[in-house]
Amino acid sequence: MPTLLVVDDEQSILSFVAKAMGRRGWSVVEVDSVDAGLEVARNKAIDVALCDVVMPNAGGPEFARAIRSSAAAVPVVLMTGHPSAELFVDEPLPSWWQPLPLLEKPFTLSELESVLTAALTQNDPHRPAA
Repeated sequence: MPTLLVVDDEQSILSFVAKAMGRRGWSVVEVDSVDAGLEVARNKAIDVALCDVVMPNAGGPEFARAIRSSAAAVPVVLMTGHPSAELFVDEPLPSWWQPLPLLEKPFTLSELESVLTAALTQNDPHRPAA
């Protein structure tokens, strides 16, 4: 059973993703901040992380960078209700980012499942070998 970490400050998104993916056999851990998400990633085996781009204090890009620089490197999919927002203001898009999609809110269950399954099965050079 794959484990999904969902990081979002909107309870409705956390609940939707947890219920939807839980019914599909995923174990889902829900948190409402980047700091809490990083703590979970340090202490629990996570297969895929789904993180909102815009949240108070820190958002998806900061979460993705921190995950990529840690030993707990996992595929990170960003989601946003602001698809035109600048994700990487101070630097060009990192090479590791290109294969990962940006899931635009509102998204369908089919879109969610497709993106997470692709992230789970992709060949991610930053992910430690199992």
